[in-house]
Amino acid sequence: MAGGTTVNGLAENSQAEASQLIANAAYRYFNADRRKARFFASNNMACERETFLRAGGFDERFRIASEDRELTDRWGWLGHRAHWVEGARVRHCHNLTLRGFAKQHFNYGRGAAHYHRLRAQRGGGGVFSDLSFRWNWRELLVGPALRTRYPARMLGLLGVWQAANTAGFLYEELRIRLGGRW
Repeated sequence: MAGGTTVNGLAENSQAEASQLIANAAYRYFNADRRKARFFASNNMACERETFLRAGGFDERFRIASEDRELTDRWGWLGHRAHWVEGARVRHCHNLTLRGFAKQHFNYGRGAAHYHRLRAQRGGGGVFSDLSFRWNWRELLVGPALRTRYPARMLGLLGVWQAANTAGFLYEELRIRLGGRW
């Protein structure tokens, strides 16, 4: 599998810029070793068709979010390599409102609940093994946010992201524990 960066095509949209900031942090953290990448967004990944089918393709139960994250993790778990390709760039134009931004990250939290359950079942770790991503907040998120055109706005949006993502995760965990289905 090979993948690369998704670049925000709407620099004037604060919410899209904040989503890009978060994506960049995830790419830096999960793909620190470029030869053993652990996360690609589905809009910028490629692989051989036969290997994709043998790996089971995208898990269709992921209707909301995290299907790409789960596939990349399963790909590695099955012994396949994922390589970061520096020059592979996709321009993404997602015109987000504040409400849309919050909803998007709420849904990412919901998807993450399922992703971490499957990852734990495979013996790949659970939610706590990925929390160090959030513990590196100064280096991965705050520093880059302070270097944007509107640092206070970016920091506020990072707060919205954390709240929405956590709320989505907890919502989905509660829904599953109360007998809800995917």
